[in-house]
Amino acid sequence: MGWVRSDSWLTYLSLDTPSTTVTYDMGISSTGVIRLAHFGIPPMAVVDGQNTHDFPAWLPTLPMGTPQFTQALAFLLGLVGILFLVYKARVHLLTKR
Repeated sequence: MGWVRSDSWLTYLSLDTPSTTVTYDMGISSTGVIRLAHFGIPPMAVVDGQNTHDFPAWLPTLPMGTPQFTQALAFLLGLVGILFLVYKARVHLLTKR
C-alpha cells in the first residue's frame, strides 16, 4: 500500500463488482497489515493471521467449553464401534453357512 501515506488512515474502500463474484473477506490489523481470507473464516482469524483447524460445520457439536479432542475421540470411538459391529455381523453370517 505504497500509495497510502504512512501517517494516514484507510477509512473507505469501494469494490466495483457484483456481490456474487466477491469470494473473500479483508481484515486490517492494528499494525496496518491487510489480510485476505475466504468467506466463513472468523474475523479475528483474518486480522490476526491465525490458522484454525476446526472441524467441518456439518459435524455435530458438543456444548460450549467441551474440548475439541473429546469430540474427536467420541467420533473415532463411534466409528470403531460401527466397524466392530459390521465385523461381528459378517463373522456371524459366515459361521451360519
